[in-house]
Amino acid sequence: MNQTKTIEHLLSYAIIDGARTGEEIDVLKESALEWKSLFRDPADRDLEAVSPHLMRCSGVDRFFETYSDSGWGKSWGIFLTSQASTEQIARHARKFFRVKDEDGRQLFFRFYDPRVLRIFLPTCSTVQLIELFGPVEHFIVEHEDPRNAIIFSIEKQALRQDVVDLTSENVDLSSLPKKIQTTQESQLIV
Repeated sequence: MNQTKTIEHLLSYAIIDGARTGEEIDVLKESALEWKSLFRDPADRDLEAVSPHLMRCSGVDRFFETYSDSGWGKSWGIFLTSQASTEQIARHARKFFRVKDEDGRQLFFRFYDPRVLRIFLPTCSTVQLIELFGPVEHFIVEHEDPRNAIIFSIEKQALRQDVVDLTSENVDLSSLPKKIQTTQESQLIV
């Protein structure tokens, strides 16, 4: 049995990987309401073309059309919802680029790659989830099957995971803000 729910401002931001999009990053930048490279260290400026970019995209049909036609299923990035400002989201996201492993080595964490985030989130403790989500209400990523999307949120201090069927005649990336159909695969991960 499918349940229907409405989420206001769904897909209000995207974090897009410039290294995976190639020249399409410029088309996405032009169609976003606002964008910024998430690399701000002067040493990283040479990498801006391949850096992750935060894009505010709520209600921008051209952005979703470009992403749907060219990028969905190719791990170009993730979407997220938040009431926070672009600068607050950028500041929050930058905290997670460099992490330390068990041996104290500093690593670059590509959390904005949907293949990484959809595997990482279910392994997190409650404390880690709260830290990673911060001002983010939902993370939306490609499912392994590109006909679906996964919406992650925190519910009762546990990770909630909803799978959305994008092949439904009423659902595509641009219509997700209005209405989403969640499948029976909705689950709480404790």
